[in-house]
Amino acid sequence: MSNGGNGKYQAKLEAFRTVESWGRLITTLSAGVLALSATFIRYIVGPDVEIVYSGVLFSAWVFLALSLVGGVLLLGALSHHLNQDEPEDLNIYASSIKWSGLVAWWAFILGIALFVLFVGLNL
Repeated sequence: MSNGGNGKYQAKLEAFRTVESWGRLITTLSAGVLALSATFIRYIVGPDVEIVYSGVLFSAWVFLALSLVGGVLLLGALSHHLNQDEPEDLNIYASSIKWSGLVAWWAFILGIALFVLFVGLNL
């Protein structure tokens, strides 16, 4: 492999590392918001307060769980491509990486938006 080819391979590996870090971050944040929402219900709203629009909270939980699944699938897809592909065939835009990343991202955004809406409606 020539020096130019090795540099291109290193750039592809760096792209995979960046997406891996991003996938771990989204997965961690989704899990954290799920835990935060349970804490919000229990300690801030309290057992004596009637929860308004609980369907919004349930929808937020569904999207955050979907984001967790998408993040795990993203990390699995990255590992698969790094272990199966030849160095010159590495492609950060492979469909399994792209779609699991998009699901993780948009589900996270929707889950956060719905959780913020729920908090606003219940304060």
